[in-house]
Amino acid sequence: ERVLRLTLDGRSFEVFSQPSETITINARDVFPPATPRDLQAVADPEARAIDLSWAPNTERELAGYIVYRRDLASTAAAVRISPPNEVAPAFRDANALPGHRYAYSVSAIDHDGNESPRSPETEESLPQQ
Repeated sequence: ERVLRLTLDGRSFEVFSQPSETITINARDVFPPATPRDLQAVADPEARAIDLSWAPNTERELAGYIVYRRDLASTAAAVRISPPNEVAPAFRDANALPGHRYAYSVSAIDHDGNESPRSPETEESLPQQ
């Protein structure tokens, strides 16, 4: 509402207008979380898996992480291998094949869907059995 202040005969008055219509502002976050760091990969031959871990992000709006893998014997781009809503700073790749060498990277995602750049890649393989 608008307020008009008047002085008349040494006395101050305030005249108020009718309140305006309410408006809603949807302030959307467009800034991604920080890039995950310290990505480590360790082969677990007995479990036939590769375990990944990284330093956890500390942003309050963090929703989780996305893990990517690419086969170094292929020219194909990295693909997402983590399920939706992965929130732990660790992941087990139980679909890694023995004898294949993989490059892994991870990104962070916030509740507004902003994804960070991917971490530097780390490589690991499962030995042939």
